[in-house]
Amino acid sequence: MEETVELPAWTRGPYEIIEHAEVHYHNNTDVDRRIALVGFDNAIEVAISTYLQLNPKLRGGATFPRDDVEKWLRNYHTKIEFLERFAEDNNIPLESSTAEIVWYHTLRNELYHSGNGMVPEHHCMEGARHAAIDLLKSSLELM
Repeated sequence: MEETVELPAWTRGPYEIIEHAEVHYHNNTDVDRRIALVGFDNAIEVAISTYLQLNPKLRGGATFPRDDVEKWLRNYHTKIEFLERFAEDNNIPLESSTAEIVWYHTLRNELYHSGNGMVPEHHCMEGARHAAIDLLKSSLELM
């Protein structure tokens, strides 16, 4: 993925995290798979956080009450609640369900916090990768 991709400035952070995770995804060693899972999960969280903090002009005019934004930014699960509500309210089909996204995050937490040496299965890697890429694409379509 060395080609230059033209993206809105606010998407560079999540895109670069996905790009980094993608390198590890393709290397496919145990360590690379662990890093890739953390990266794809992190890209999802960063994309939602960044979107919520944008000026409404940068998110297609969408506005949200300040208290709601503060609540949604509180933790990963409240960010996913925002994603679920926002997708439903705007008839945005998510290719990965929020339940799947939470599952990949749970795996990431087990890996990241327990240090147990778990190696994510290929189907989990593919699912987390697909969810991260889909979320970034969906947010770009809202611009």
